[in-house]
Amino acid sequence: MTRGVLGQSGRVDEQKRVDPWSHFVNVYMLDKDGNRIDRRNAGDIFTPLYNNQIPPGAGSVVHYQFKVPEDQQEALKVSVRLNYRKFDTSYMQYVYGEDYVNDLPVSLLAEDVVHFPVAGSKAPEPDSTAAITPSAFPAWQRWNDYGIGLLLKGSAGSDKGELKQASEAFAEVESLGRPEGPVNRARVFFKEGRVDDAARALQRAAGFTPPAPRWTMAWFTGRVHAQNGELDEAIQNYKSILEDRYPELDERGFDFSKDYVVINELGQTYYLRSKLERGQPEREKQFLDLAIEQFNRTLELDSENQTAHYNLSLIHAELGHQEKAEEHRQLHEKYRFDDNARDRAVAIARSKDPAARHASQGIVIHDLQRENEDQE
Repeated sequence: MTRGVLGQSGRVDEQKRVDPWSHFVNVYMLDKDGNRIDRRNAGDIFTPLYNNQIPPGAGSVVHYQFKVPEDQQEALKVSVRLNYRKFDTSYMQYVYGEDYVNDLPVSLLAEDVVHFPVAGSKAPEPDSTAAITPSAFPAWQRWNDYGIGLLLKGSAGSDKGELKQASEAFAEVESLGRPEGPVNRARVFFKEGRVDDAARALQRAAGFTPPAPRWTMAWFTGRVHAQNGELDEAIQNYKSILEDRYPELDERGFDFSKDYVVINELGQTYYLRSKLERGQPEREKQFLDLAIEQFNRTLELDSENQTAHYNLSLIHAELGHQEKAEEHRQLHEKYRFDDNARDRAVAIARSKDPAARHASQGIVIHDLQRENEDQE
């Protein structure tokens, strides 16, 4: 006997509005008063409540739960679709009125079907109805994307999110002969503060043929050296990212010379290196000047960069350049994000929208059999 639909997420109502308790691959952006940016009012953008966007090269993991009926005798078929629509119903009703039915076309980006066998049931026949399925990608890539999605959910500190699961996924990638496995395990270990384990993972990655990309290895190896106080080695790693040119970069059209994250890291490493020259004023000043050069490079690319202004205020103060130090201190204060204002906006938004509050948690589990629209 076929039961029909046991649970679902992502349904639409009579006005084609998507259930707000669904998972949305979007950013829920707020203004300073905790109102959602939902009218293309970009000038009011202040801070996100959550960000579920998937940038290039990344992945995302979404959790669902449902209860299997105790008398279930047939295998369960789970169909998953990722849909895209240009504008949501809130915006369209703002434009055309509250009675507008959002009939904009919905594009199918990906779909898949999974069968869960139930004890005593007949094994289901393979289902080939999914038109755009991720199974076309190699196993290592699917494990790697899964691990990246878990990694992005992880956080440092006592609550490590899903870092353990991410590490296990990347171990599978490594067992399949791909250097992305140990490189991404190093990412996990950095988040957990396990620098020695990160170093060992990078050593394994370097032994693959072909090895992991040089720029990736240089970045993480530099971080290991910096954490271990090997500042000269870290400086060389960061400089290689910014300055070296080789065929693989040209083939892929990459140019990291304007990556101000790396430039700032190099500047901070020069600054730390200067402290090892205390008692030798000329050598100390040499490294401080190199740090200033890097942070000024950042400001040429991003004049509001907080990291650059903060470090320049400290360095110029050490050099006795009080006017310069005060200038950068004031600019840092001007561009520094107001954490209190952000917390206020987020708190207001969470209090007004239970579904968005649920979606903004570190790890979100969507209930396919949710009975009450206000339940957490």
